[in-house]
Amino acid sequence: MADEILKYSPCNLCQRMCGARRDAGQVGFCGSTQNIRISRAAPHFWEEPIISGNYGSGTIFFSGCSLRCEFCQNRAISHAGGKGEVLSIDRLCEIMLELQNMGAENINLVTPTHYVDAIIEALNIYNESFNFKNDQVDPVLNRPIFTVDEA
Repeated sequence: MADEILKYSPCNLCQRMCGARRDAGQVGFCGSTQNIRISRAAPHFWEEPIISGNYGSGTIFFSGCSLRCEFCQNRAISHAGGKGEVLSIDRLCEIMLELQNMGAENINLVTPTHYVDAIIEALNIYNESFNFKNDQVDPVLNRPIFTVDEA
């Protein structure tokens, strides 16, 4: 459900450790509340050929980001955490399965840091749906590179 709450409050999921009470609707430095929000989910071709392979990378672009890089190619979605579709953990898992059924080489989670607990839960459901038969494709964490040990 869209009202599922992050377990991290005050928030310390990224290097900013902003302390936002996301469970109470407070917006973190990343621009996000407790709601999982994505701006796009689709096979992604050509960029990063080692990841996209022949059939595309199953990208899930999460809204918001803790870096706010001036020249970010995803600025329209990463600088505005309120854009995109609000999802439940179950729906996020369904999207992963849909991307796999489209032939995606992997599940590419773009700017996922501020939703990591929900993503872990969705990946657990995703893996369980295959009964550990190795039929699922591998996840790729495509995230900003600045991190600190404390986050």
